Amino acid sequence: MNQNHANDNDGIEDVKQSRWLGIKRKLGWAFVAVIFLALGFVTLGSLPLEKMIQFNQKLSQLTISFLFILIRWTIFAGVMIYWRNIMRWMADKKQWSTQYLNKMMASRWQGVVFFLTLELIFNNQAYLTLIHY
Repeated sequence: MNQNHANDNDGIEDVKQSRWLGIKRKLGWAFVAVIFLALGFVTLGSLPLEKMIQFNQKLSQLTISFLFILIRWTIFAGVMIYWRNIMRWMADKKQWSTQYLNKMMASRWQGVVFFLTLELIFNNQAYLTLIHY
């Protein structure tokens, strides 16, 4: 009976030790984040005011365009990752035949190529040259 009690204490110690390791790991990452933030503030504080204004204007322009790119790519990645689930849901909703469902499941890479083509055309604004041609 004492041996079982000793094994229970070992299990408790293992749980405490693993929790402590998780806490130490999180604190380590928090420390690294604080160091990088401090370095960023020191770097930005050492720039002249004119450069800061130019930097802020460029950053706001880049942030907006980057945000739209990030949203588009997130939607694209979600659709491609969950393609099979989306197709199964649509097949149930629209009552597709099994043959049509298999055809749609296999067309994932055609969708990828189509999206990448649209992304390249609109991101590089190639449509403007076609309109003004």
